[in-house]
Amino acid sequence: MNSWIFRDNKKGISNRIIFFHHAGGTASFYKGWSELFSQDTEVCAVQLPMRANRICESMPESIEQLARNFIEENSGIFDKPFILFGHSMGAQIAFEVSCQLSRKGINPEALFVSACEAPLIPEEKDISAKEEEERTIIQILKDYGHMVDDDILDDPDFRSYYIPIVRQDFYISEKYFKPQSKILSCPIYALCGKNDPFVKPKKCQGWCGYTDCLCTFEEFSGDHFYLEQKKEKIAHIIQKAFRKAV
Repeated sequence: MNSWIFRDNKKGISNRIIFFHHAGGTASFYKGWSELFSQDTEVCAVQLPMRANRICESMPESIEQLARNFIEENSGIFDKPFILFGHSMGAQIAFEVSCQLSRKGINPEALFVSACEAPLIPEEKDISAKEEEERTIIQILKDYGHMVDDDILDDPDFRSYYIPIVRQDFYISEKYFKPQSKILSCPIYALCGKNDPFVKPKKCQGWCGYTDCLCTFEEFSGDHFYLEQKKEKIAHIIQKAFRKAV
């Protein structure tokens, strides 16, 4: 059984969407998205290591290695036209997967990067996420909102499970960067919430420097997790992207 992917049981599919979740998240973040797409579109939600059913698996030390592992262990998933969609840290992973696939001559129909600034330079921090005090990590989680309920964070058993996951996710995300160049030959759709306190719209537009195809930038009402209220609208945009590729 594939531990990476939770997928539909749809029959006769002709294309698929591969979703990557945010730092500290799980594949369940995309629960219910399958119902927003037609019967011929399969939704695949990726589960990263270290959490839920993969609790005993270690997380790689870089997004590049994580993407490499994903491609090597899921090569069969690219046998039909596909779109990659990532939210926050998941956008970095989706982008890196696209880059590595492109070098193999495999291109998605489109790449969606949500709530994530372009990786132009590594994030400058005085202290690595691996060295942050637990209370600092907890405050960051509360500032993001919607990631985990505050009362659950008060449970020491939950914190002992969850904080190491968040540390490692933040660590590989904060050090990921790629200088702008026309790496990809697929459209990029950069999406963000208008009231996201962590993501600057101008830096989201920087994603346009990584493709020689169409690049679309769109803002939605909402914060960092705006897409929870905009599922139908985003699903419609994804479906249109498939149709444009035909």
